[in-house]
Amino acid sequence: SPLHYAAHSGHEAVCRELCRHDADGIDDDATRAADGDAGESFIDWVDDQGYNTALNMADQRPSPRHTALHLAVASNHAGVVKCLLDHGAAFLPDANKNTPFDIAVARRREEVTAVFLSSPRWREALLLSDSCQNCKVLFTAMPELAKVMLDRFTVVKE
Repeated sequence: SPLHYAAHSGHEAVCRELCRHDADGIDDDATRAADGDAGESFIDWVDDQGYNTALNMADQRPSPRHTALHLAVASNHAGVVKCLLDHGAAFLPDANKNTPFDIAVARRREEVTAVFLSSPRWREALLLSDSCQNCKVLFTAMPELAKVMLDRFTVVKE
Protein backbone atom coordinates (compact mmCIF):
# COMPACT_ATOMS: atom_id res chain seq x y z
CA SER A 1 0.00 0.00 0.00
CA PRO A 2 1.13 3.63 -0.22
CA LEU A 3 1.52 3.69 3.57
CA HIS A 4 3.79 0.64 3.47
CA TYR A 5 5.93 2.24 0.78
CA ALA A 6 6.12 5.59 2.60
CA ALA A 7 7.01 3.90 5.92
CA HIS A 8 9.68 1.72 4.32
CA SER A 9 11.15 4.70 2.45
CA GLY A 10 11.13 7.04 5.44
CA HIS A 11 8.65 9.57 4.03
CA GLU A 12 7.41 10.91 7.36
CA ALA A 13 5.21 13.70 5.94
CA VAL A 14 3.47 11.28 3.55
CA CYS A 15 2.94 8.79 6.40
CA ARG A 16 1.47 11.53 8.57
CA GLU A 17 -0.94 12.56 5.82
CA LEU A 18 -1.97 8.97 5.04
CA CYS A 19 -2.51 8.28 8.76
CA ARG A 20 -4.52 11.46 9.16
CA HIS A 21 -6.62 10.43 6.17
CA ASP A 22 -7.19 6.97 7.61
CA ALA A 23 -8.14 8.34 11.04
CA ASP A 24 -10.04 11.53 10.34
CA GLY A 25 -10.85 11.92 6.70
CA ILE A 26 -8.91 14.55 4.83
CA ASP A 27 -8.81 18.30 4.56
CA ASP A 28 -8.51 18.52 0.76
CA ASP A 29 -7.70 22.25 0.72
CA ALA A 30 -4.82 21.81 3.18
CA THR A 31 -3.52 18.80 1.27
CA ARG A 32 -3.64 20.63 -2.04
CA ALA A 33 -1.82 23.57 -0.46
CA ALA A 34 0.82 21.18 0.90
CA ASP A 35 1.11 19.64 -2.57
CA GLY A 36 1.82 23.11 -3.94
CA ASP A 37 -1.06 23.46 -6.37
CA ALA A 38 -4.80 23.77 -6.59
CA GLY A 39 -5.13 20.49 -8.51
CA GLU A 40 -5.68 16.97 -7.32
CA SER A 41 -4.08 16.19 -3.93
CA PHE A 42 -1.88 13.18 -3.30
CA ILE A 43 -4.59 11.66 -1.10
CA ASP A 44 -7.17 12.19 -3.86
CA TRP A 45 -4.86 10.36 -6.23
CA VAL A 46 -4.34 7.49 -3.75
CA ASP A 47 -8.12 7.18 -3.31
CA ASP A 48 -8.67 7.27 -7.07
CA GLN A 49 -6.21 4.41 -7.51
CA GLY A 50 -8.20 2.30 -5.04
CA TYR A 51 -5.34 1.80 -2.59
CA ASN A 52 -6.07 0.84 0.98
CA THR A 53 -4.37 3.24 3.39
CA ALA A 54 -5.53 1.47 6.55
CA LEU A 55 -2.97 2.02 9.28
CA ASN A 56 -2.84 -1.55 10.60
CA MET A 57 -3.26 -3.42 7.34
CA ALA A 58 -0.58 -6.03 6.78
CA ASP A 59 1.05 -6.16 3.40
CA GLN A 60 -0.59 -8.37 0.82
CA ARG A 61 2.16 -10.97 0.56
CA PRO A 62 1.40 -14.25 2.33
CA SER A 63 4.53 -13.87 4.43
CA PRO A 64 5.90 -12.15 6.48
CA ARG A 65 2.70 -10.03 6.82
CA HIS A 66 4.37 -6.79 7.87
CA THR A 67 2.45 -3.68 8.79
CA ALA A 68 3.75 -0.21 7.98
CA LEU A 69 5.11 -0.08 11.54
CA HIS A 70 7.19 -3.24 10.96
CA LEU A 71 8.64 -1.71 7.79
CA ALA A 72 9.47 1.63 9.40
CA VAL A 73 11.22 -0.16 12.26
CA ALA A 74 13.16 -2.51 9.98
CA SER A 75 14.24 0.45 7.83
CA ASN A 76 15.32 2.40 10.92
CA HIS A 77 13.04 5.42 10.37
CA ALA A 78 12.47 6.67 13.93
CA GLY A 79 10.40 9.69 12.86
CA VAL A 80 8.03 7.48 10.88
CA VAL A 81 7.78 5.04 13.81
CA LYS A 82 6.82 7.92 16.13
CA CYS A 83 4.25 9.15 13.62
CA LEU A 84 2.69 5.70 13.28
CA LEU A 85 2.61 5.18 17.06
CA ASP A 86 1.06 8.62 17.55
CA HIS A 87 -1.69 7.64 15.11
CA GLY A 88 -2.45 4.37 16.92
CA ALA A 89 -0.55 1.76 14.92
CA ALA A 90 -1.05 -1.65 16.51
CA PHE A 91 1.81 -3.83 17.75
CA LEU A 92 0.67 -6.75 15.62
CA PRO A 93 3.02 -9.70 15.24
CA ASP A 94 4.18 -10.68 11.77
CA ALA A 95 4.07 -14.23 10.37
CA ASN A 96 7.16 -15.03 12.46
CA LYS A 97 5.41 -13.75 15.61
CA ASN A 98 7.71 -10.71 15.83
CA THR A 99 6.19 -7.44 16.96
CA PRO A 100 7.68 -4.18 15.70
CA PHE A 101 9.40 -3.75 19.08
CA ASP A 102 10.95 -7.23 18.76
CA ILE A 103 12.38 -6.22 15.38
CA ALA A 104 13.73 -2.92 16.74
CA VAL A 105 15.60 -4.67 19.54
CA ALA A 106 16.77 -7.68 17.49
CA ARG A 107 18.24 -5.38 14.83
CA ARG A 108 19.69 -3.11 17.51
CA ARG A 109 17.87 -0.03 16.24
CA GLU A 110 18.72 2.22 19.19
CA GLU A 111 16.87 5.35 18.04
CA VAL A 112 13.76 3.37 17.10
CA THR A 113 13.87 1.39 20.35
CA ALA A 114 14.12 4.69 22.23
CA VAL A 115 10.98 5.90 20.40
CA PHE A 116 9.07 2.87 21.69
CA LEU A 117 10.37 3.31 25.24
CA SER A 118 9.54 7.02 25.31
CA SER A 119 6.08 6.56 23.79
CA PRO A 120 3.00 6.85 26.01
CA ARG A 121 2.28 3.32 24.70
CA TRP A 122 5.60 1.87 25.93
CA ARG A 123 3.95 -0.68 28.23
CA GLU A 124 1.85 -2.12 25.41
CA ALA A 125 4.94 -2.44 23.18
CA LEU A 126 6.92 -4.29 25.83
CA LEU A 127 4.14 -6.56 27.07
CA LEU A 128 3.37 -7.86 23.58
CA SER A 129 6.99 -8.59 22.72
CA ASP A 130 9.30 -11.54 23.29
CA SER A 131 10.55 -9.89 26.44
CA CYS A 132 13.10 -12.52 27.52
CA GLN A 133 15.05 -12.31 24.27
CA ASN A 134 14.63 -8.54 24.11
CA CYS A 135 15.98 -8.05 27.63
CA LYS A 136 19.09 -10.06 26.79
CA VAL A 137 19.78 -7.92 23.71
CA LEU A 138 18.93 -4.67 25.50
CA PHE A 139 21.29 -5.39 28.39
CA THR A 140 24.17 -6.48 26.19
CA ALA A 141 23.86 -4.21 23.13
CA MET A 142 21.90 -1.19 24.37
CA PRO A 143 22.58 -0.81 28.11
CA GLU A 144 21.40 2.82 28.27
CA LEU A 145 18.02 1.81 26.84
CA ALA A 146 17.87 -1.16 29.21
CA LYS A 147 18.19 1.34 32.06
CA VAL A 148 15.32 3.38 30.61
CA MET A 149 13.21 0.22 30.40
CA LEU A 150 14.00 -0.76 33.98
CA ASP A 151 13.27 2.75 35.21
CA ARG A 152 9.86 2.63 33.50
CA PHE A 153 8.98 -0.75 35.03
CA THR A 154 10.40 -0.19 38.49
CA VAL A 155 7.98 1.04 41.10
CA VAL A 156 9.45 2.16 44.41
CA LYS A 157 7.14 1.95 47.39
CA GLU A 158 7.88 4.18 50.32
